[in-house]
Amino acid sequence: MARHFHAPDSIIIRRIKFQQRHKRAGEPIQRYLKLLASECRFGLLEEEMVRNQLAEYTNNAAIRTKLLMILDDLMLARVVELALQLETADKLASELSEHLSQRQLEFPATTQVVDPDSDDSMEDSTRETSAAKFRRPWDTFQQVPIIQDEQTPWKLFRALKIISMIVTAIFIFGLALCSKWAPQRIVEELALQTRQHAEPGKKLPDPQQQEDTSRRWESQQPKRRRRLTGQPVRELLWGLSDSTQGELLPERWRRSSGGISLGEGGKQEAETLAHGEVGEGLESGDAHSSAQTPGPSTSFLILITLSSDGTKIIPDDLKPVTLLCIGCSLITSSVLLFLKSLWKSFFKTAKVPGIKTSAFVLSFEFLVSGGTAILTIIAMPHLDIITNITILNSIAVYSALLQAAAQCSAKNTNRYVVPSIFSFILILTGYCLFVVLYILKDLSDIQMATWVGLAVGGSFLVSLNWWENYFRVISESSSSAFLKELCKDMRRGQNFLHILSSLLRIIVTACVLGAYVPLTNLDWEVVTSVPLRETKIIAITVGVQLISSALCHWFALSASKMHVMRRCFILPLYLASLAVVALLVIPVIVYYENHRISFNETVTNFTAYCNVVDGRNLSASVFEDLVNDVTRTLCFLDMSDMMDIGILTGSAAAWWLGLILATLHLWFLNLHRIQRTQDLFTRRLYEGAFIEQSLLLNVRFEIPSKQKRKKRDVGIEPAMVYLCVTMWHETYDEMMNIIISIFRLDKYRPKEKQMEQDFSFEAHIYFDDAFQYVDGTQERHLNEYAETLVQIIKEVYGIFTNMGDSFFKNQHQIPDQRIIRTPYGGRVVITMPHGNDIVIHFKDKELIRHKKCWSQIMYLFYLLGFKLTTKYYKEWKNGGDEKWLMQEAQKEKHNTYLMALDGDTDFQPGAVVLLIDRLRMYPHVGAVCGRIHPTGAGPAVWFQKFEYAVSHWLQKTAEHVFGSVLCSPGCFSLFRAEALMDDNVMKTYSTKSTEARHYIQYDQGEDRWLCTLLMKQGWRVEYTAASDAYTNAPEEFKELYNQRRRWGPSTMANVVDLLGSSTIISHRNRSMSKPFMFYQLFSLFSGILAPATIILMVAGSLSFLWEFDSAASIVISVIPPAIYLGLSFKLKSDTQITIAAVLSIIYAFLMMVVTLSIIGSMVKEKTILTPSSIFVIAMAMIYIITALLHPQEFYLVFYGLLYIICIPSAYLLLTIYSMVNMNNVSWGTREAKPTPGGPKAAAAPQMTTQKGGQVYFILSSHCRV
Repeated sequence: MARHFHAPDSIIIRRIKFQQRHKRAGEPIQRYLKLLASECRFGLLEEEMVRNQLAEYTNNAAIRTKLLMILDDLMLARVVELALQLETADKLASELSEHLSQRQLEFPATTQVVDPDSDDSMEDSTRETSAAKFRRPWDTFQQVPIIQDEQTPWKLFRALKIISMIVTAIFIFGLALCSKWAPQRIVEELALQTRQHAEPGKKLPDPQQQEDTSRRWESQQPKRRRRLTGQPVRELLWGLSDSTQGELLPERWRRSSGGISLGEGGKQEAETLAHGEVGEGLESGDAHSSAQTPGPSTSFLILITLSSDGTKIIPDDLKPVTLLCIGCSLITSSVLLFLKSLWKSFFKTAKVPGIKTSAFVLSFEFLVSGGTAILTIIAMPHLDIITNITILNSIAVYSALLQAAAQCSAKNTNRYVVPSIFSFILILTGYCLFVVLYILKDLSDIQMATWVGLAVGGSFLVSLNWWENYFRVISESSSSAFLKELCKDMRRGQNFLHILSSLLRIIVTACVLGAYVPLTNLDWEVVTSVPLRETKIIAITVGVQLISSALCHWFALSASKMHVMRRCFILPLYLASLAVVALLVIPVIVYYENHRISFNETVTNFTAYCNVVDGRNLSASVFEDLVNDVTRTLCFLDMSDMMDIGILTGSAAAWWLGLILATLHLWFLNLHRIQRTQDLFTRRLYEGAFIEQSLLLNVRFEIPSKQKRKKRDVGIEPAMVYLCVTMWHETYDEMMNIIISIFRLDKYRPKEKQMEQDFSFEAHIYFDDAFQYVDGTQERHLNEYAETLVQIIKEVYGIFTNMGDSFFKNQHQIPDQRIIRTPYGGRVVITMPHGNDIVIHFKDKELIRHKKCWSQIMYLFYLLGFKLTTKYYKEWKNGGDEKWLMQEAQKEKHNTYLMALDGDTDFQPGAVVLLIDRLRMYPHVGAVCGRIHPTGAGPAVWFQKFEYAVSHWLQKTAEHVFGSVLCSPGCFSLFRAEALMDDNVMKTYSTKSTEARHYIQYDQGEDRWLCTLLMKQGWRVEYTAASDAYTNAPEEFKELYNQRRRWGPSTMANVVDLLGSSTIISHRNRSMSKPFMFYQLFSLFSGILAPATIILMVAGSLSFLWEFDSAASIVISVIPPAIYLGLSFKLKSDTQITIAAVLSIIYAFLMMVVTLSIIGSMVKEKTILTPSSIFVIAMAMIYIITALLHPQEFYLVFYGLLYIICIPSAYLLLTIYSMVNMNNVSWGTREAKPTPGGPKAAAAPQMTTQKGGQVYFILSSHCRV
């Protein structure tokens, strides 16, 4: 084998020398042929080589072009004949050309001669020029494979990106608004319906009758002020000036303080209106039609407002209900956090922190939860609505202070120090203005001073909520070992601490709420007897608040992952508070101005208007009542006094600007391509009472020091990726897919720019059984499969090299390469157009073990054991520092990845980048796989398309979420070198099979076996659904059965191995918990019971169709698989597959009939409550809903019909076939072997593109040894 690649008398050297003998200019064809014949000593290949040499290396372009265009259809004799004829014709044409040129010299130089019959001459001239420009001109017109990404709709993705950004921004803004607001029309209509249901005997006011009454009132009192169109009469009476007040207004219309009464001049009219036509309407509480007032109504702030004293919608005796709803809003996020942390502790890991750590964290949580409850439940119901909105922005006070402290402790000059200080000053200024506005207005009001003190204290305590954000920064820059250890312990026991803190928050909130209600002389018993109208209003308000807060948090996370934080996250949350203020205050101003205008501005100030509002009764319009209740909260202040307005506006603006300055660093936040939410946000969830502020302040704070800036500019440590492709008997099209994918990646990540990129790569192809004996020689030559690979590389190289070049540019077709002799066969190193190398390892099975598993072992030990480690060993031998070398080696192992690929995989560079990002962002992930799409045509492929889709949609996703993916397929997976080089991984993986179970577990499913070893060592295997790859699937029934014959037993063997080591794995691997292992045990038993389940299903089908007895149906159902099982022990595997195919067709027809019968019975009986109907509908709904969540792949649902009818074949017959043939350890697919010594035409049926002869040796003639 060594002589084949490097010996001086190697056949390759002789062929290179032979091919370098080109026909010289003027040398006759006959002399050139004699020279070739004397030097050609290559056995059966002599005639073919002489023919190719004559056709490709003659110096005459015209002769070369003619011969090469018809080369593959000619034998040597015919080529020689044509060459001689063309040589003679060329001589005659040259003589004629000289004669014509002499004639043209006789014409004047200024005369242009145009020959109308010169088409042939122009064509020949063009051909000569083309031949001069192109080394092989027919390559320009060759069949070119598709190299673009035809699978991904990039234009649609760009449009969806823009739409997603807009929708996300709108949703974040709207949901943040909606967490404080609810759709008013829904509440109002429900309240109106409830009122009609609760008072069926009372007639609601007729708007037309009310309008007529109003007109008569105005006509009878021309001197009085005109009311607005549609204004209720009762509002008119409420707004009467002092000169028109009298005593005839009923007592229920009067205010207890102020005593509204009618004067003598309007006594009779008021008496008529009070006891006449509109009395019934007024008594029913009507103002005007609720449909005429569509507007927003508050949710969380409405709950706060409705908790105030004297509200009309919720009476004072029902205040415990609204306070209870406020408490529910506070603890909802804690309940969600408790469930999420409990789930993570259950399925992941739950490290118990130290006592000091738990006490330290819980003390802060106690203060925060107590402050939140005091602020929202006790203090805010006694404040005005504007203060309630804006005081939530003041909870950034400690965040601003801790930001400044953290930056000062880091001892780094930072541009965010000044904004943090100004933020703290502005928030304190807002507190001062707030105190001045409320306390100094009436120093004798001790109760109001208490509420103000509780509000200030509560907001200060709430601002401690994000202490972890800055404690981490302070501990990193501090020299205190206690702080560092405390921070480390907090990260380690995060799940357990979240469980304790969420429970503490719930308990503290419940205690504050339970103690406050009795202290205010309220009774909890009213919670069980709330009227229907109030119940619906409160339920809708609370529901909107809870749902909108959760959705706002989810969309905020989506915005951060989409890298649109500035436009879709920060800006909408800033504007949400302003929008809430506007939506709440504008209706109050409009109603107030309308009231002033309607009374000819006799109501001169806001205090008088508050007296009117306070005297009104409950109306049918919920919106009007809400506006009145909101107005009541502002009545403590004189909103017509510019001083009060200025102080209130100043405090609100100071708090809002303080929040902006405290979160100013978010505008300069840099995100990685795949940013983990746990790295971006400090706390896992939100705070329901202040959703905008919690989202903004929860973003992780970092101090951009010089080292961090330098690291950010350089980027994350660049990774080295080795693409490892295993090949054997792939067809031309399959090889073309993988080679084009590698060259695409070379174009995407050129080597000359690798310092500017995040990773570099090198491709390695390991070709099994690449050599064969050729008759007439004693040496082994590349077989047709290996030569096809070389030909494909040459073709793809020419395509990517000449891509985008000018048509008349000299095109380079042959890549630069090196041929290297190796102990296992040979290695060819080819440099791709953009500088990256692709290395082809041709393995000789007589020199090294073959099959895919041993190819993987080969590249593991070559790339990791030799290439990565040897350089550090040499430096250590030369006296290098061992500790530093170990650190550098560990860093390189962590940032070195191996990409496992099959010889038919088709992928895009973006898919590889997604896998790389996954490993770079999660250091505990040892392997990651993508979404595999089977390609091909036929029913077998259709079945596999749906099967792959369901397994990825449901099974792999479930494994990824609840534990770890058990199998990362070898056709498209990325492995971390550090994980592969861990103890008991590479060494155990290279174990030679010696027992029966070894052949099943090791050789039949090598990718699953490798993942099993990784998980045993504590590494996690993940799944990335966005990373797509395409691979050819078996198109024949036999090939599919042989493939699954390997997969089934191997899967079961590896699962049993994991379950047998469940205790050790659960201890080492934090992703593999005991409940997850129980889930795998359940799946294992389900697979074992699958054949029996199919038999019972068939028995049920027989009973359903022909009304057989249950026992008889079971016996009949057992007979076919039992016969097939018995025959399988006696027949060959091909015969077994033929019988299985026939039985599969019979079972498929039976399943079709049963399915149609079930559907027919549902239609006939008009019910879906039968067991069969429920099963069919449930299965259909699961698949349809899952497909709707994957809209790009929704069409795969239609293949599910074929999958359903093939269930007996897949879960019954295939199980029997796999069990009987477990002794067969062959691969099962691509078993066709090349004919030893056969001609190259043997490979022709597998190729779809015409190829020239002697591919490998043409490639070798341009190599560098």
